[in-house]
Amino acid sequence: MIDNGVQPLGYSRTQTPVTGDISIIMAASDLDGTLKEIGAIRFGPFWAVLAPAGVRAKRCDSIAAWSRGDKA
Repeated sequence: MIDNGVQPLGYSRTQTPVTGDISIIMAASDLDGTLKEIGAIRFGPFWAVLAPAGVRAKRCDSIAAWSRGDKA
């Protein structure tokens, strides 16, 4: 489902995400602590996510990641 949405924008799957790439990660929800699939952006060694209190950067497992080779 996400492939269909991001491929027309120039993204393709990657196994080695770098800064600026997007991903679905598994992370504990800030609301109730349960593990959830969350959209994130790679920021160095972390994944940046939008939480109720603002942006947070966490080390998390990536389920699937997409990259734009040109980083436009």
